[in-house]
This record gives sequence, structure tokens and C-alpha cells, in this order.
Amino acid sequence: MSVDFMIDSQGHIVSVGGEWDRFAIENDAPELAGDNVVGRPFLDFISGKVTRHFISTVIDKVRNSQQQIQLENRCDSAIERRFMTMRVAIDEQGIICFQNDLLHVEPRSEPVVISNVPQRGLNTPVRCSMCNLLNVKRKWVEPDQFTIGSHSRLTELLVIYGICECCFSQIKTDDGE
Repeated sequence: MSVDFMIDSQGHIVSVGGEWDRFAIENDAPELAGDNVVGRPFLDFISGKVTRHFISTVIDKVRNSQQQIQLENRCDSAIERRFMTMRVAIDEQGIICFQNDLLHVEPRSEPVVISNVPQRGLNTPVRCSMCNLLNVKRKWVEPDQFTIGSHSRLTELLVIYGICECCFSQIKTDDGE
């Protein structure tokens, strides 16, 4: 499976491809089907200031270097872990092309429903937008480990989004950027 999209120099989605629409519908997000997102700013669909900064940095690096960047990432659902590769490249017209390929899937033993909250509370965990791990007491753990360790069974885990140090290091260079 490949989920692809392109953004222009102003950061607007100009096209979606691959299995974008099928993926949106199968994940209960028909509002994210192609016709609903094309023409809109890509960063409007990214949760969290840290994640928006990370993605903006990736885009800037691709634009400035004219080189493709490949990142490992996950796009989990409540019932499975989806391991993916994201390739970000620039074409001759300056269009940034994202290609997201599914590598493999692992089922979860128990469903984990995760939702974004607009404001972090005292005990709100941070979820890495790339690897989907949760920062709990300064340790990055699988969401399953967090819910299994809870005293009550959670039906929904409320998080804010960010980027863990390991995933952020995927875009660091020797010059410190």
C-alpha cells in the first residue's frame, strides 16, 4: 500500500494518490478524502506545534538540498501497528512529493484508541507523531504498555503530539540543523 500526496511552494496540497482515499475511508476519516484536502494547507492537518516544526524542517531540507529524505514512521490504528517508510522529494517544478509505503502490520492484543487534546494537562502524555510511542515519566513506551499498566481499562487515551528525540535525530545533520 502506498499513500501519496504533493504540496506546492506555498505548502498547499495539490494532489493525492496511491491509496489515499481508500486509507482515509477505511480509517473512519472520509472528510480527509482527496477532494476535501486538495487546495488546503498541508500543515493544517498536522497536530502539535513540535510536529509542524519537524515536518516544516523536513520540507525545508528537501527544498534546500534538492535531495530526497527517507524517514521511518508509523501510522497505527486502534487494532494494529502499521510500520511505514516516508520518502520526501522535490520535483523539477519545486513540488514536494511525499510517498508513504506500508512495510508491515502487527495486530494489537487489545485495541488502543488515542485522541488529540488541544491543551496539555498535568498528566497528558506526549505521543510521537513519527513512531507513535508515548512519553510517560520520561520514558518512551508503546501505547499498549501505558494502558496495560493503568489501574483501569482506558477506552480512550488523550494525548498531545510531538516528536521523540530518536525520530527527531533522523533529520539532524552534522551542521546541527
